Amino acid sequence: MSAKSNPEALSWLEQQLANNEFRLVFDQERASREFCEQLEAAMKRAGLARHELAARIGKSRSFVSQCLRLGRNLTLDTMSELAAACDYELHIWLRPRTADAGPVCLEPAPDWTSLVEAHVTHPDARDVTAWDRDRNVSQEAPEVGASPVSMWDVAAGCHLSWAS
Repeated sequence: MSAKSNPEALSWLEQQLANNEFRLVFDQERASREFCEQLEAAMKRAGLARHELAARIGKSRSFVSQCLRLGRNLTLDTMSELAAACDYELHIWLRPRTADAGPVCLEPAPDWTSLVEAHVTHPDARDVTAWDRDRNVSQEAPEVGASPVSMWDVAAGCHLSWAS
């Protein structure tokens, strides 16, 4: 059920996000989920199974599985190592928290075939920048909310990923 069809769920989440402790855990889980989803997409693009990724970094398959499991506390070194093994770079972005960050989309994450990034400053501002990592060229981003994102992604003021 989406937030659009269940406004009570969105209202509850908005209330919870006003609590600093909840917001911190929410942000940590969102970042972890985002990294894991992007790593799995990178592995798929590279045609790498977990055991092959593990071999590239000199670790066990179970280590890679644990890294992809939400809740594991990954270090930046490990994240960078995993990304590099898939021929990707790890980038970290800081963005300000704002009261008008926009709604949260509670749709399930798509099965990614192409990774596109967008930065949305405000849902009404249409200040959207997107680029396809494979081609590294600018292209117009879809409308805000036009494509489902994972439940941890905030629809404005943050980095979103969706299938193109």
